[in-house]
Amino acid sequence: LFSIFTGVLLAHGMNILTASINTSRSGLALDIFRLSHGDPSRGDQAEAVQREERWERIIVSLNCVLTDELDVEQLVASSQRETVLTKKFVPRVATEIEIDNEVSDHFTVLDVYTQDRVGILFAITNTLFHLGLSIHIAKITTNVDQVLDVFYVTDAAGKKIVDQVRLEHIQAELRQRLTGAQAQAAAG
Repeated sequence: LFSIFTGVLLAHGMNILTASINTSRSGLALDIFRLSHGDPSRGDQAEAVQREERWERIIVSLNCVLTDELDVEQLVASSQRETVLTKKFVPRVATEIEIDNEVSDHFTVLDVYTQDRVGILFAITNTLFHLGLSIHIAKITTNVDQVLDVFYVTDAAGKKIVDQVRLEHIQAELRQRLTGAQAQAAAG
């Protein structure tokens, strides 16, 4: 669900600065996003987040994705905006992925430190989705040009991930998605 939200917001040009998600044991999710005010290079900074018609389009897209009428990955790809996979930049912040199974009795905690760029949150959450992980709590923080994103995750059965091989696979997949995109962007 969090990946869907981040993808729909990305596809509509919203830049997520911070986010906090919490999921109750009964499955109720509360997601709170702090968004920037548009793309300054396009001159629409002041009112971009507050435009009613923009939010109507976001809600329509969100409903289409939630009812499987539209695939979120296709929505992001068709938005034709620069994303983490296409934007050219030289990373100034090293990507680090730390996995902690000691801090929580019920969740595996992933700390992701990386260079901030458009689409980074969707890249992370979409990777976690494809790895079969459920995000129960997330704390998303952007500081100048770097992010510290913390995810409390479980496997599909709702259990903490304890298998070392699987943990290494999760770490490698996240690193590949984040640093592979950086390497492609820097080379491109």
